[in-house]
Amino acid sequence: MIDKRALAPWIKRFLLEYLPGDRNLARNTQKSYRDAIRLLVLFASTRLHKKADELLIDDLTGNLLREFTGRRRHLSAACEPLQFFHFSNWHNPVK
Repeated sequence: MIDKRALAPWIKRFLLEYLPGDRNLARNTQKSYRDAIRLLVLFASTRLHKKADELLIDDLTGNLLREFTGRRRHLSAACEPLQFFHFSNWHNPVK
């Protein structure tokens, strides 16, 4: 059984459905989001001592995101994963 809280399916849906479909973003912008989310996943897996494929949506806490964005030099790049976090909370059926 697939855990509905698993992070990977949400990232996939965000990158493959939401950004190109709902938001109609340019391909380069989509790549920018992908790269920023990749950095967030690497940061979270290191910080939480979990493999990337073991991360849950619940692992992306406000404190973790603040710590991640505080380490980013460019604010726009740091905010891209926050857009994903908003998307996942809005579309997450698990409450």
